[in-house]
Parts: sequence; structure tokens; C-alpha cells
Amino acid sequence: MNEQLIALARAAGLTVTLDGVIGNQHYASVTGTLDALRRFGDAYRAAHEEDLKDRARPDHRAINL
Repeated sequence: MNEQLIALARAAGLTVTLDGVIGNQHYASVTGTLDALRRFGDAYRAAHEEDLKDRARPDHRAINL
């Protein structure tokens, strides 16, 4: 999930900087313009809505990990 969020942020024009790694935990900073933040929000909402549509399909099969 984190990689998907980072990809959405970068695609929206935000800068994602890796600040450090402690064990398996990655710490990052995100910076950018308000327009980039709006684009990220729009992209996140669209991805979430698409996911909900996919889950509502009768042929959707949930994968439990």
C-alpha cells in the first residue's frame, strides 16, 4: 500500500524523499504545491472509487493474505 501511495504522490507532482530506515520501517517526507496536493487527493479518491466498484462486481473474489 505504501508504494501505491508514493506512486500516486509522485504522479501528482509531489516530491517524496526517503528520510531514513529503521528496521523494516521507512520514513519519508512529502512536499509540493497545493495544486499537487489537490491532484493527489483527486487521484486517491478516484483510485478508491475504482477499488469499490471492483469489489462490488459479482465476479470479484477477495484475496485474504
